Amino acid sequence: MVNFKNKIDSINAPVDTNPISIYDKLDRKSEKSGNLRPAQESVLKDWFDSRQNDSDVILKMNTGSGKTITGLLMLESRRLKNNKMQVYLCNTVNLVLQTIRQAEEFGIKYCVIESPSNVIPSDASLGRKILITTVNKLFNGKSIFGIENKSIKIDGLVLDDAHTSTEIIKSNMQIHITRSKHQQLYNEIFELFDESIQSQGNGTYFDIINYDIKQKSPEPFLPVPYWDWQKKLDSITSILSKYASNTNEITFVWPILRDTLKFCTCVISPTGIEIVPFVYPIEMFESYYTANQRIFMSATTSTDTTLIKDLQVKKSAIKNPLIYKNERWSGEKLVVIPSLISPNNLQRFNIVQYFGSKKNSRFGIVAISPSYFNTEDWKAYGAKIATKDSLEKDLQMLNAPIKTDPLVLVNRYDGIDLPDDRCRILIIDGLPRAQTLYDKYIDKITKNSTEYKIRITQKIEQAMGRSVRADTDYSVILLIGSDLIKFIRNDAEQVLSAQARKQIQIGMEVSSETQDEIYNNDTEITAKKALVDLISNSYNRNESWKTYYRMEMDNIDYSKPQFTNLERLQQENNLFKRGINPTIDIQEYNQQFLKFVSDNHEITDEEQAWYLQFLATVNYQFSTQKSFEFQLQAYNLNKKLLLPPVNQQSKLIEGPIRQQRLKNISITLAQFDTFEKLRNYTDDVINNLQFGVKKDDFETAVDDLGKLLGFVTDRPDEYQKKGPDHVWAIDKGKYFAIEDKSEVSTTRNEIYKSETGQMNNSQAWMNENYKNTEIHYFMVIPVKYLQSGAGFANPVLIIRKQGLKKIRKSLTQFINEFSKINLKSIDESFIQSNLVQYNLTPEFFLKEIGEVPVLNASSKSR
Repeated sequence: MVNFKNKIDSINAPVDTNPISIYDKLDRKSEKSGNLRPAQESVLKDWFDSRQNDSDVILKMNTGSGKTITGLLMLESRRLKNNKMQVYLCNTVNLVLQTIRQAEEFGIKYCVIESPSNVIPSDASLGRKILITTVNKLFNGKSIFGIENKSIKIDGLVLDDAHTSTEIIKSNMQIHITRSKHQQLYNEIFELFDESIQSQGNGTYFDIINYDIKQKSPEPFLPVPYWDWQKKLDSITSILSKYASNTNEITFVWPILRDTLKFCTCVISPTGIEIVPFVYPIEMFESYYTANQRIFMSATTSTDTTLIKDLQVKKSAIKNPLIYKNERWSGEKLVVIPSLISPNNLQRFNIVQYFGSKKNSRFGIVAISPSYFNTEDWKAYGAKIATKDSLEKDLQMLNAPIKTDPLVLVNRYDGIDLPDDRCRILIIDGLPRAQTLYDKYIDKITKNSTEYKIRITQKIEQAMGRSVRADTDYSVILLIGSDLIKFIRNDAEQVLSAQARKQIQIGMEVSSETQDEIYNNDTEITAKKALVDLISNSYNRNESWKTYYRMEMDNIDYSKPQFTNLERLQQENNLFKRGINPTIDIQEYNQQFLKFVSDNHEITDEEQAWYLQFLATVNYQFSTQKSFEFQLQAYNLNKKLLLPPVNQQSKLIEGPIRQQRLKNISITLAQFDTFEKLRNYTDDVINNLQFGVKKDDFETAVDDLGKLLGFVTDRPDEYQKKGPDHVWAIDKGKYFAIEDKSEVSTTRNEIYKSETGQMNNSQAWMNENYKNTEIHYFMVIPVKYLQSGAGFANPVLIIRKQGLKKIRKSLTQFINEFSKINLKSIDESFIQSNLVQYNLTPEFFLKEIGEVPVLNASSKSR
């Protein structure tokens, strides 16, 4: 018989929704699940007392401090209070399984989306259990949660590891076309925009045409100009629609982008095509967008400002994250910059050689490299390179008592945990690089922007966290590669977290002190011994080091904020969202947009140029003339942006006479207040004059080299989208024209016919623009043998590895001569004598640096 009185009593009984009380009453199964930690109790109390009604909450807790169970408890509290749908989103299936295990250990009711039914369980939709699933399940164009007004209502939502989730969500709103899988689709799009992408870089266009995927070198890419994209909008829409139903790379994105293609950027490379929206239409996912509360879990080291634009997180949540106020730092990291200890004997190649050949270690030695192209030397010295297929097996190797080989991970800055003896020495090898075509394009054109610095710094901090996964964990972290060191020293300060800033500061101090110890006896042997002695303080658990580290970390100044110009980010976000609305009042919009740019004085020229290009794109549908006016302004600020289709004459340069050349050098050197600053600048140039260096960095170094030598320089391919990579005016009526191939593999045997063809195009451009002058042509490439059928229209000299080495040595010696000279007043005769002494003359390049190319490489040894 039904006891209705008991039912009435149960209705009237108050439900305890305090997450701390909920935890105490859970039927916990695991012996590990003891009392809540102070950090967990603190944030749960703050959330329950004052934040449970906020629409957005950012929860920041240290690694290993129990974020997962904290997030689950918040959802459980909401479930008991509201009896509505609660969703916990993870980035991968493996993380879903880990979260499920925690839910089971702690006795929290949960459910999952079962295969193959792929249906949201009624236990979730009726609020009886928390749904644990992946980000991909919610964020795709055919989401089972629905999109737009057909979406399922969610009450509470937790996004685990919000920053990694963001990248997945953005990717799910982009079209990625892989050429090897969809050759016909690739061809149709390429042919549609063939001429317009060639107009944005003739040399790069032919690099795309002639790219050899077997060489594994970084792939060239070009953007489709927005004017051609919008002009051919019907055609591109028709092509994509035709393939949408049977091409997975389009199928799950098409419902999101099909009606907003006009406001997308298309980037084309030899291996694929990407189509990316200017503004991610996150509001289409109403289950996410209208959730009553969204909880974003973020590491304490992460900068959250980018979430405003990417996930439309409210500014108030960024300003007031939910944190444990007594929590400071977690784990021990001995950060060391070897090149600061010995600039001559502990450069990147010394570290790769030493640690790459380490065998049978009692603890793991792991390096993180930005690309497979950068791992060739690691492999040569015996390190194991983890591939996508071998990764799981390679990581298992680190569990063995003796680690047979060092392990190199490629672009694995997050998502892999290497605690305890799995990794006691972590080597971050070079500056993290973008992986998608669009991100590579953005990085190229906005390299000095705050957003770029935040994104790169975040990856560096994520990498630093791979080997220290708990309060008691410890690791050495070596930072190598001139691009990474330059970024750390010059660009990262304002956006580093307080913890990472202090750790790097400690590392720079101990590295500099170690340099002082070997200053009078800096050899390769003494430098390596000094490095090993320093880092052994960590893995040998030196008590003095441990105490010093604790004392320094306890004195962190948390008052120094990371970049937090939230007003600007919010304004930018609003303006970009308005810009893709075809019904805007364009004149009013232009005024407001330009006012935004002028009012924000910290905006760099690169950022201003990027904003103007966006403004030009918005204006194109209303007025091509106005659009190209804005585009020309943008291009003049940053030559890496789109060259507008307006008549512009090539700007030619004239060579200096000898006395003017010396004056040019004097002016360049006088820009530096101290020799140390000059040395840092020239070290960057010297370190980037090597094969394997990223194309943009290498080309910048060659241009800087020309200026340091007093020549007048130009970069026609970069600035005018045609012609050689470099023109140096070396004397009155005399020129060097240089083509760079820095990313060609050093194991290559031949110069390809396509590469000589590109040089011949550059020669034709030079002959047309620099008539009646003396021109000497150089190609910087690690091989001098010509492929059968390849040839140059005019004589060309080849600069190989040994040639670059001579240049670096001569430039180093030349610059060192100014160490005790007043840089503001240098005698020009002193400059001239040192130019001659160290062979930095045009004749040196022609006779000592350049080599004559040779036919029939296959019959000769290199």
